[in-house]
Amino acid sequence: MKVKVCGITNQTAIIDSLGIDYIGHIFWEPSKRYVSPEQIALQPTINKRVGVFVDESIQTVIKIAKKLNLKGVQLHANEDVKYLKKLKVELPKTLIIKAVPIATTDDLVHLNQLGEVVDLFIFDTKGRLPGGNGTQFDWNILSDYKGTTPFLLSGGIGPGDIEAITNFKKQLNHPQFIGVDLNSKFEDSPGVKNVEKLTNFVTSLKNEAWL
Repeated sequence: MKVKVCGITNQTAIIDSLGIDYIGHIFWEPSKRYVSPEQIALQPTINKRVGVFVDESIQTVIKIAKKLNLKGVQLHANEDVKYLKKLKVELPKTLIIKAVPIATTDDLVHLNQLGEVVDLFIFDTKGRLPGGNGTQFDWNILSDYKGTTPFLLSGGIGPGDIEAITNFKKQLNHPQFIGVDLNSKFEDSPGVKNVEKLTNFVTSLKNEAWL
């Protein structure tokens, strides 16, 4: 079970030590968890970084991804297939991750056309913000997702959700469900993660018998 922790500002080394698979940095200035690429460049180099972008020019995404040697770029706006294909060509070793806001089954309809150019979907709650709304959507909606691109479950997942995730995995048994994306429910303040809560959650999740 993969675990991504998003909204990391200056706790990279600590979070990395917990066995996290992806560490997300939000490069969108309006976010309360914004961190600049220049700040990240000063931190120790690790191979788990994912840059989160919202309505960013493709040239800027490519430049930052190469400069920071990002493991993935996570896109939260209306990037079309042409945009994604160009990223694929320019960043052949970088995961192309598309966040998809979910409220109803209608939000899954357009995903077939993205399957060839997206390596990983993040299914998040549709809300006022592009991400980080801190609420959960009805996970049962994902029974209608028939694509072959793997996905992470996101949106308001908290320390008490191990049982819910376990039940989702067992009941839906979706072959493309590979992990979870964590953010605001594991914070003491925006961008400051509670390491104890994360440690307990990650340990419990990765020890589940159904893995």
